Amino acid sequence: VKRISKGEAYVPTNDDILRSRVQTTEVTSMTFKIKKTDVDMYDVGGQRSFRHKWMHHFNNVTAVIFVAGISEYNQNLVEDSGMNRQDESIQLFRKQLESPHFKNIPIILFLNKKDLFREKLAKYAFKIVSGPEARNVTYEGPECITDKDPPYSTLGDDEEFEACYDGACTYLQEIYCDQQRDLDVARTAEIYCHLTNSTSSENIRFIMTSCTDILLKHALSVNGFYRD
Repeated sequence: VKRISKGEAYVPTNDDILRSRVQTTEVTSMTFKIKKTDVDMYDVGGQRSFRHKWMHHFNNVTAVIFVAGISEYNQNLVEDSGMNRQDESIQLFRKQLESPHFKNIPIILFLNKKDLFREKLAKYAFKIVSGPEARNVTYEGPECITDKDPPYSTLGDDEEFEACYDGACTYLQEIYCDQQRDLDVARTAEIYCHLTNSTSSENIRFIMTSCTDILLKHALSVNGFYRD
């Protein structure tokens, strides 16, 4: 607060920029240079009212980055108060997998906000088997006791909590990746899944470097220069 209150003298740091948020209401583009490679990225709004704008930007894409906020497992949509955000995200992900535009395009799945997910997992039930808030009913891993006293430590030093966190993360990765089964469109490209924290510059640097490697691998494969 002291830094921000300096007025014109305030200069945002990289971490300040990473933690800022502006809702995407239109298609925006930006060029990144990663490992001496220029990467053009198009950001599209994920809300239902913005999705009709996507199709005009899908021709000739090299890869799709799909970002899912895993910390939203206990929240509902603003547009539809009866729809769980996680369920909506999984359904939308499957629709993209079924799109003929993407059958030969690798999809990079970011399961984002893992830091917030850790905090919420200790307080809000990941699995509810019945009722209007039912969610993750097929999950069979360890579960947190949400009213535990003393509460869990989420700093990485609580084995019981870490087991719950690892189990929930594995379940979410499997749920998303399993969406490629029994599709109407036969996909030939891979899905690459990463747990991410978008407010960590080191984490994002590593992930974007990985994305560049994926794009290069795909380009070589398409042109017959690479095989697994």
